[in-house]
Amino acid sequence: MRRFLLILILTLSMQSWTKADDIRDFQIEGMSIGDSLLDYFTKTEIIENNIDKGKQSKFHRILILSEKDDRYSSIVKKLELYDGMQVYINPKDNYYKIYGLEGMLDFESNFSQCNSKKSEIENELVKLFKDSKKINKKTNHPADTTNKSIVYETFIKVDLKSKFYELSLQCYDWSKKMGHVDHFRIAILSDDVNEDINNLYE
Repeated sequence: MRRFLLILILTLSMQSWTKADDIRDFQIEGMSIGDSLLDYFTKTEIIENNIDKGKQSKFHRILILSEKDDRYSSIVKKLELYDGMQVYINPKDNYYKIYGLEGMLDFESNFSQCNSKKSEIENELVKLFKDSKKINKKTNHPADTTNKSIVYETFIKVDLKSKFYELSLQCYDWSKKMGHVDHFRIAILSDDVNEDINNLYE
């Protein structure tokens, strides 16, 4: 039986699960790394909502929003815990295997609550994975040339043999100039996706 860790963002409660030792044991909105995205959406939905079309990256993101937003091309599916999701797939793979997952939760009017929830989730994860490795960062978002948009980040390596940190928790504090909504993200990314992202920014 597969073992799942379900992070309940909205209730801030952490259920007691058997210790997971593989990122494929994690689940966001019922999806896990290694699943086929075709188990959840049609091929047409996946192709039409690829937000990385034309990019040179090996892995592309499929955007899923809980409610329709005319600013974005996305699959619209009522999500249980998040306002949006991004799913990483290889567009050349007809099976559409999932290589990474991100859940996003908006904090439009109360950014301090975002950091508070991030800290609570971080503490629970560290307790659950006593042998994990963790780093915290506070960085200026490169898209904002005024350096007023800040990202508070925590990276957790569950499998110490992994090349990259598989889990990340982030709070995005955007400046008013950027016009974006402050939000929380949790990401579960395979080494393949992390390698691809690193190569893009080298």
